[in-house]
Amino acid sequence: MKKMLLFLLFVLVCTSIYYDITEGTLTTSSSPPSQPSDTLDDQTMTKVTVESGQTVLSIVERLHDGPIPVSIEQVSHDFKQLNDEIDPNNIKVDKSYHFPVYEP
Repeated sequence: MKKMLLFLLFVLVCTSIYYDITEGTLTTSSSPPSQPSDTLDDQTMTKVTVESGQTVLSIVERLHDGPIPVSIEQVSHDFKQLNDEIDPNNIKVDKSYHFPVYEP
């Protein structure tokens, strides 16, 4: 019985390692990372009123219907630039802010 359990555990570990090597568990972006932009025009931002439980990152992900094509640091930098240097960690519920929208 012990030998059977050890064999099944070995097969499970080998299968997991094979999957991680071939498929991976992290998503990768095929586009090169973008640098923080110095200026954003009206076409690359949108105004959103923050609801309870939302963060800057969750709102930007919702605007992009999923993962965003830039780094979190760039989102933070652009959010500060669009909102008079307001810290992204200190946004207030029921207040409107400008959020960056990125091209894929």
